[in-house]
Amino acid sequence: MEEYELFFELIRVSIGTQDKLSRTPSAGEWDDLFAMAKKQSLVGICFAGVKRLEHQAPPKMLLLKWMGLAAKIQQRNEIVNRHCAQVQRKIGEDGFRSYIMKGQAIGTLYGELSPLRQSGDIDVFLEGGLDRVLAYANTFGPTTKVNELEMHVDFFGAASRRGQLIPEEYTEVEFHFRPFIMRNPFRNARLQRFFLEQSEACFAHRITLSSLTDVAADGPAPLSIATPTTQFNLVHSMVHIYHHLFTEGIGLRQLMDYYFILRSVPSVDDGHRAIAHHSNEVDSVLSLPLSVISELGLNRFASALMWVLQHVYGLDNARMPWTSNQRDGEFLLNEIMLSGNFGKLDARQKALSKSKWHSFWIVNMKSLRLARFDRWMWFWGPLWRLYHYCWRRSKGFE
Repeated sequence: MEEYELFFELIRVSIGTQDKLSRTPSAGEWDDLFAMAKKQSLVGICFAGVKRLEHQAPPKMLLLKWMGLAAKIQQRNEIVNRHCAQVQRKIGEDGFRSYIMKGQAIGTLYGELSPLRQSGDIDVFLEGGLDRVLAYANTFGPTTKVNELEMHVDFFGAASRRGQLIPEEYTEVEFHFRPFIMRNPFRNARLQRFFLEQSEACFAHRITLSSLTDVAADGPAPLSIATPTTQFNLVHSMVHIYHHLFTEGIGLRQLMDYYFILRSVPSVDDGHRAIAHHSNEVDSVLSLPLSVISELGLNRFASALMWVLQHVYGLDNARMPWTSNQRDGEFLLNEIMLSGNFGKLDARQKALSKSKWHSFWIVNMKSLRLARFDRWMWFWGPLWRLYHYCWRRSKGFE
């Protein structure tokens, strides 16, 4: 991990848990830092750190390139913020309750860094179940891109010119009929109960996305959306990170999201960390997530995650609901650095998209490598994938 330590320092400078780099990087090292930031989808956030390094700044040409990309990220965030409000307003007008997950919703927890977080698609949960949500999705155009969670919707399909999408005017939208899943059916049943228990609070929880206004039919209003609660995010985001670790891979951007989720929770005493049977002694915000994570069998993974959040982002002990585990944390961090954002640059997974068989084989072998975090994924993973494949084919989905 030594080759990455300077990059971790830049991350900590960017989020304010470190004042400056331990040494001034060379021009070549700055190029490497920029490449790492791109690989981990942290170009914008790391630019905030670059701006703080007055006496350790990168070469001028790289600084200008970095600045240009950061400006584009800020512009893109404004567009996606508007799109989030538009999507949810339309869904509400059509009779669905909904909440927007991940992405722009968690981005608000970044505070002044929020405009620099790289945005992705819009993930929105709609109440009603698969059949009702799918029927609604098809009103925007026929879709066969459906999986166990969600479906792709060409919500902004009008944003095209001569058949070519205009990137700055288009945002991918996914309609979720489940917030997320686990492939172990027993753990998945518990996870779905948790989501159902949290649904009313999530539908009612609204946040303001930015200082921009949303021009609705009844006049301008603050740009706001319904989005999950902190308790929901503590469980949902951890399961999301865990799931993608076992599939295509996970990057530091998703872990930074979890860092800021924890930063939004009142700090806890060291003596209250880690164990579910002490959850009644923990702050009320954390007690339910601690219990659910334990029931989902994710305590060891959570402890590894805590070490990574401490080592990379500088998370202090008082904000750790689980005791950090260095050995597992180092293993997890190595996987993350090899993977990049959602495994896009993982040389071990080049054949992942080659065919369904290659994907099946690579993911199942990966579950053996990651067995310390789930001893039974090698068993439940293939069964779930086989079931899901047959289910999609029976429904005519891709």
